[in-house]
This record gives sequence, structure tokens and C-alpha cells, in this order.
Amino acid sequence: MNKKILIKRGLRQDLPILDVGEFGFCIDTTELFIGSDSGNILISNKGDHISPSSLNGHLNVNGIEISIYDDSELVDMIHTKIDPQALEPYVKDELLEHLLAAKVDINDLELLIGEFKDSLNNKSEKIHHHAIQDITHLEDVLSSKIDKTDIMPVSNSYVIDLVTWGITEGIPNKPYTQADFEMADTNIQGINAALVEASLKGYTHVAMPKGSYAICYPRTIELHSHMTFHLNRSTFKVIYDSDQRSPFDQRSGNDFYNFIGNSFTFDHVTNSHLLGGTIIGCKADRSFLSDNERRQEQSYGVILKRGSNHCSVKHCTIRDYMGDNISIRSDAARTLTEFNMNLTQHAVDNKGNLFHSTQNLTSRFITIDNGQFNSFIISGFGYVRHTSINTKVVNIHFYSEKEDYIRSLFKRKVYTPITIPIGAQKIRLEFLNETNPAKNMNITIGWGLIPCYNMVEHNEVYNGHRGGITLGGNYNVIQHNIIRDNGFNFYDGKPLFFDSTRYGINQEDFYGDHCVIRNNLIYNTNHGILIGCYSIQIEHNHIYNVNSIAINIYTTAYAGISNNYIYNCKNTVGLMDANFENSHVYIRNNYFQGGTTQLVGNHYDVFVTGNSFIEPDNIILKDSNRSVFRGNHISYSSFYQGISQLIVNKIEECSFEMKGEQREIIFQSYEHYRCYYKNIIINSSTRQSRSLVEKVAFNHATFEECQIKNHIYNQKQRIVTVSNSSFINSGLNIGNINSENEHPNIFVNKCDFKLVSINQLLVTDINREKGFGIVEIKNSHINIENPTFQSLIRTNFTVVPSVLKVAFKHCTIKNSSAQPTIALPLYNHQKSLIAFIFSNNDLIGFHPPNPERLLITYDPVTHSPVEPFSGSFQITDIIYHANPMPGGYVGWVCIKSGIASQKEWHPNHSYEMNDIIFYQNQIYKCIKAGISGDLGPRHDNGSSTDNTIIWEYIGTKAIFRPFGFIEK
Repeated sequence: MNKKILIKRGLRQDLPILDVGEFGFCIDTTELFIGSDSGNILISNKGDHISPSSLNGHLNVNGIEISIYDDSELVDMIHTKIDPQALEPYVKDELLEHLLAAKVDINDLELLIGEFKDSLNNKSEKIHHHAIQDITHLEDVLSSKIDKTDIMPVSNSYVIDLVTWGITEGIPNKPYTQADFEMADTNIQGINAALVEASLKGYTHVAMPKGSYAICYPRTIELHSHMTFHLNRSTFKVIYDSDQRSPFDQRSGNDFYNFIGNSFTFDHVTNSHLLGGTIIGCKADRSFLSDNERRQEQSYGVILKRGSNHCSVKHCTIRDYMGDNISIRSDAARTLTEFNMNLTQHAVDNKGNLFHSTQNLTSRFITIDNGQFNSFIISGFGYVRHTSINTKVVNIHFYSEKEDYIRSLFKRKVYTPITIPIGAQKIRLEFLNETNPAKNMNITIGWGLIPCYNMVEHNEVYNGHRGGITLGGNYNVIQHNIIRDNGFNFYDGKPLFFDSTRYGINQEDFYGDHCVIRNNLIYNTNHGILIGCYSIQIEHNHIYNVNSIAINIYTTAYAGISNNYIYNCKNTVGLMDANFENSHVYIRNNYFQGGTTQLVGNHYDVFVTGNSFIEPDNIILKDSNRSVFRGNHISYSSFYQGISQLIVNKIEECSFEMKGEQREIIFQSYEHYRCYYKNIIINSSTRQSRSLVEKVAFNHATFEECQIKNHIYNQKQRIVTVSNSSFINSGLNIGNINSENEHPNIFVNKCDFKLVSINQLLVTDINREKGFGIVEIKNSHINIENPTFQSLIRTNFTVVPSVLKVAFKHCTIKNSSAQPTIALPLYNHQKSLIAFIFSNNDLIGFHPPNPERLLITYDPVTHSPVEPFSGSFQITDIIYHANPMPGGYVGWVCIKSGIASQKEWHPNHSYEMNDIIFYQNQIYKCIKAGISGDLGPRHDNGSSTDNTIIWEYIGTKAIFRPFGFIEK
């Protein structure tokens, strides 16, 4: 029975508010209305013109676009990664539900997208008449799982037919037969033929039917320009036997294990991409019956070479290769190496003519390779890829075929693309600041570019025999990969590669410019990242469980190492020598857990800033003012048991904290500036403490629950100064163990001490009278809040007398405890003191100390009870009398510059080491103890023997005269 489609109708006066998209016809006025978001809209009234609209959900009425329905809800749901339940009211399709419920895998999507498209088109609401591409973009729906560049357009996709190309699915089991190897080789040939056909027919996406496929050496699968080869979750495995000859091994000899090959190759291609599969090398099939087999490192899973650019390897699992699972080389399409440049002592003028120069060398004419390239680079030569160019920059002069000058480029650095101008057929190279025409510059000219702008991302790379990924070329990126168990036999128990350079990522052999390594997870390897290049950026990587070093920098002009998390690695970052002038390494905002950071390479400016070092074993920077250690935080947990060592010339604005029990950290540093220390014994030393008398300075520091420890043991004396600093429950510790005639010194100036819970300010550990310590505290505030405070000085070695000279000058010492005014406790053992100087101090809440033999109440630097007998003086220097009396003098004035001494030389007298004597107004120091002879020393330079004594000349005697007679 025929049916009619009717719309709402009635009188004009009875017209209701219509739903959006609902029609209403007025039978009395012949007007047609349609419902909209803004109410009823008149769409037809005699002479009105209605036409389709190019806008989805609209009609064109009299030239006005009118919305007749709204599908934004559907679009919004899809754009928010719609789930099957939300989509069901619009589309019911089992395939769609299955794919979305599994958060679609790109490997399934590209083969099923055609069927899915047709199915969804058929089930879309008829009133809308939408195709799937009109509703939304699937790549937006699935953006959390796939990359738009990975989606294969249905209209330009090629699926390899296995039968057509003679490809056999399945991987045979060992022992492999000749037929197995021939089948594997045929598979490679078939895939290559299919890729060639797809390229010739203009396909940009090629898919492999999902399956497992055997491949073998030496043939490789060749990638093509402007093509994505999707492996579609397939597995490709190299079949190999290291104990029998492959039918394709044409070499002589029985070293079958040295038969090599590469599985997938990007060779001089552009915009080529490999994704979505598993590639397995030959390692699992190798027997390693010969020990030499573990030296094999020449087979690679995926290799990018000869200038390949803008290519990628994505979403793959690549493992078990003998060299590296992925390798980006630094070779150009064509190269010119080790040629005779016929260098002469010339420079080139602005017209391309040569003129004599004593500073530059210029080459002969070099022919540009066959004219097909528009750029080239100058790179190094040999295994280490170094050039011998002094400045690492070159002037390039271009000429025509007939050697007519065209134009020049100046100061082009190595490993950087150099443009070839139109018409240029020849070049001259001009080397700056070079004078030896016989010099081998060790350069290679690469016509075209080395691999650049390539991407290795979202892969799992593991169980490489030597390494995971080799990185070369320029501007290549390795990111978002899992790189594990490379050069590390935990996974399969196979013998290790014979050399220690086993790694996750390596750029030791392939140089390049500005490559990036970021957001990778690297673990279980001997080394994490080995880098030797022009410039490198290493950022946001997680590197852990590395036997040797997480990141090592070889020859590099610039390296930026930032925001990495490095955990449980024996060494965190290492630095070897640079072969460039003005090389810089920035190590910023990293987290280092344990291990040693050793940055001692020559010719680098090193900036270590803003890092967190958690329980470092050692931090070592080169002995150079170009090494900066600033703004770092160093922390130790309560479980830490080691003795950490920092060897850094200057430590700036850093914080050090020890949780739990107070432990010792050894600092070999010369300056600490604006640092914070908590709960640490600061063992203050220097780099050359065993051979040189050196100084250590703390400025504007804060010490909380700490000790500054200046101890010497078989070392030279050391001078520690602390100024403008705060001590909170912190004190000083000075010591000398078995170091004769070496005197540790601590000088404190303009500091604040707040002693709440500690019982002493100064602790001594000295067991040598001839190695006594010297401590001076002046211009400081000492606030003692501890009611059980015992003494300013505590001596630990009480059996050794006369081991300390101590001075408090111009200090304020305050009793802020609950005790009433008491006598200031000075020391626990009087015999340990040589002298106690206590001058010009203000005591608050303390009685002055009682006068005694050791207590000196004047400042020996400015006052003396007798004419000065030690120290250096200049003419007009004044020393005041410490105990002026009527009839005496105010003091002494120096009338002849020199060294003060009141000990005169005598014959046949015993002298000790470091004794200072004068003889005939000359001053000598005893540098070998003994008994003098009959004649005194007379030399005025160097040293001389006096019987069994050796005297060293140190200057002339200072002459004093009293001044300022005091009337009786």
C-alpha cells in the first residue's frame, strides 16, 4: 500500500512552536515555517527561493543560511574519544564497537578502515546523508593512540599480495636448510619488487599482510622515498647459523659467524617511513662456540645512510642484532676523502684571485661531483671523524667550469650544510690560521647531505649485542623509545660483546650537528648514552640500572643535558676532552640518584646548575675557573653509609643536607659562596693538600647542626676562613694527626653563632706539638642558649700539651640560657693551649675570665710587651706596647722593612725545623734540623748548608726603634 509523508499543518493562528528542523504548513495562508533554535522561521511564501546549502545542517532561503538541524552533539562526542555506548544511539555497528572498545590499534585500522567507512556510511541517519569523513576525522578521535602521519589514506594504499610476489609466511625452526635460506631471500626480493611497483604507481602507503616472515643476510629490504611501509604488526626474523655456511655466503674461510647484513635500509631517500612491526636479528640463532664470535658487530636491523632525510622508524620492536638494532650513519650520497689538495700559502681576494698569505692556506680547484647536488658538507675522516682544521671553519670559493669566479662563502663550520650556487662546477677551500702546506686536514667532502631530520620514536629497542641505537647525522631525533638490555646479557645469557663500549645510544663514531635525544627510557646496559658530535641536546630521559656511565660526552662543541632522571648508575655524567675551542656543556635541572659525576675533560666551559644530587658518591669538576657549580641541591638519606666527595673549585648558592645521623662529606674546594649546610661534618680540604699550602673560604654561608672540620693528615697546612656567615648549633673542628710542622688554621670574621644544644664551640684533635693549630674568631656574635654549655674549647687529645693557639677578638659573647651570670667557661684542658688571646670582647651574662698565665688580654697583631720578634713589617709600621709604663715608650716603629726576629744565630747550637734566626741582619729559616757549625750563614738567595743544618734565606731583618716616651 502506498504511503504519503505528511507534515504538521493547520490554521495560521494555531501554529505551535516547532521543534528544530520540524516543518509547519499554514493551510489558510499557504505559508511554510520551520523550527529553529531562535523560533519558527518563515521559509516559503509565494516567490521565496529555497535551495540546498553547502553548510552542513542548513538551507539557503532567499540567500540566507538557515540552520535546520544541529549535529554538534554527535561531533562533540566523537571528538572526546566517544565510547561505543555513547555512539550507539547514532550508529550500531559491531566492528566499530570492537575497535573503539580496544582503543583502536593503528596496525588494524589501516586494513579495516575501508570496510569500516562503508559500514558507517550505510548506518548514518538518512536525514543527514553524511559519509564518515563528513562527520569527523578518525585521526582526531584516536589522537591518544596514533599519530596523524601514521594514518594510511585509503585512496592511496597498496597491500602487498603474497602470492603475486612469491612471499611465504612462516618462520622455520633450526636447523635451517638451504631451502629455508632460499625462501627467506625470496621473501626479501618479493617485498622489494612490490615496493618498487608501489612506488612506480604513485602509492604513498604500502601495507604488509599481518604475519611472520623469514629474512636472511646479505640482502636488505630497501625503503623508498615518499612512502610509508606499514608492517601491520608482522614479525620479520633473520634466520642464521654461525656454525654452517649460508648458501649466500661467498666468502672463503670457515668463520661463518662473520657473515653479515642489514635487514631494512633507508639509502639516500626522502620522506620514507617504517612502522608497526617486529624485526628480529641473528643473535638468538648464534652459537658463540668461537670466542671470536662475540667480537662481531657488523649487522644492523634498520640503517639510515647516505643523506636520507625526513624519514622515520616508529612503533616497532627491533632486537637481537649484533651491531645496533637501529643505526643512523653520518655518510653522504657521495664522498671525496683523502685527496691531494695541493695546499699553498695563499688567501683569496674578493674577485676569486689568489694572493700570498702567511696566515691562510688555499687548495687547488676541486671539481664538484657531477653537478646533481646543491649542497655539501665538510666532515672529518677516519674512525674518530676528527678534522685537523685549527679553527673548524673554512672559506669556500666557487668557480665555473672554466674557472671563472662566481662567489664565496666565509667561515663555514664543519658538519654544516654549504649551498652550491647555480653554475658552480669547481671550488677552492681556504683554511684560516694555517701555515703548513704539507698538513693533512683529515677532511671528507660529502656531496649532498648526511642523514638529517630523521626521527626514531615510539619503538622498543633491546638485546642488541653491542648496542641499541647509533646516532649520526644532523638534526636527527631519538625520542619516546624504550631502549633496554643492549650490550647486556641478562636477557638471553649470550656472551657479552668483547669491548666495554656497550650502550643504549652511541654517537662516538658518527659525528653530526644538533641531534636530540629526549623522553627515552634506557636501562640494563653498560653505558646509557655515548655522545661525540658537534652539538647535542639530551633531555627528559630516564636512565637507570647502568653498570658504567649514564651519559658520556666525547668531543663536542656544545652539549645541553637537562631534565633527565638518572638512577642507580655507577657514573651519571662524564666528560672527555674537547677538540674545539670554546666548547660548552650545560648540565641543568637533572635528578641524579647515586653514582659519580666526573666532568674533567679539557677545553670545556662546564655549567652544572639547578640539579638534584641524591646520595652522590663523588662530584668532580675540572680544576678550572671555567667550571661552574651553582644552585644545586645535594641530599643524603638516613640510610646513606658512604663518604661522599665533592671536588669543585667554587661552590655557589648550593644546599647540602644529611638526613638521620650526622655524617661527613669531603669538600676539595677553594670557595663556598652563599651555600646552606645541614647536619653535615664539612671536611674542608683542597685539590693539592698533600703538596701545597692552600686556602679555603666560606662566605655568606649558613651552617645548621654542622661542623666545619679542618683536619690534616700527612698533608700541608691549610687555612680555612669563614666570613659573614651564620652558625646554628654548629661549630668548628681543627685537627692534625701525625703531620709535623704543619699548622691547620681557622679564621672566623663577622659571623653569628647560635648555640642551643651543642656543648662546645671549638673541638680540637691534634697529636703534635710541632703541628699545633691556630684558631681566631673576631668581630662575631656568640649567643649561648644551652644551659649545659661546657666550654668554648674542648680538647680531645689531652695527653699532648701545647697544641693550640686560640684568639677571640672584638666579639660579643652573650649568655641567653636560663642560668644567672656565670664565669665564661673557656676550655676543658689548659695544658693543650699554647696561648689564649681574649681581647676587646663584650661579655653579656658572663663574668670576665680570671687572669692566668695563658690568658693574653691584648691583640698580638697590634700590641706586644717587647720589641716584635716575628712577622713581616714595612717601614712606618707601628706596634704598641701591651703594658705601657711611665718612663717607658708607647711602642715601636719600623724604620727598615723586613722580617722580625730576636733569635740570633750561634755556633754549635741545636735548631729545629722552621726556626727563624738572624745573622748579620739577614733572616734565615731552618728547613732541615740539626746542629750549627762554626760559621754562620751568609747567602742571600736559596739555601745553604751549615754543618748538619740547611738554612733557607727568606729576607732582611726588620729594624725597630721605640717611640713616644711616657713621662714619669
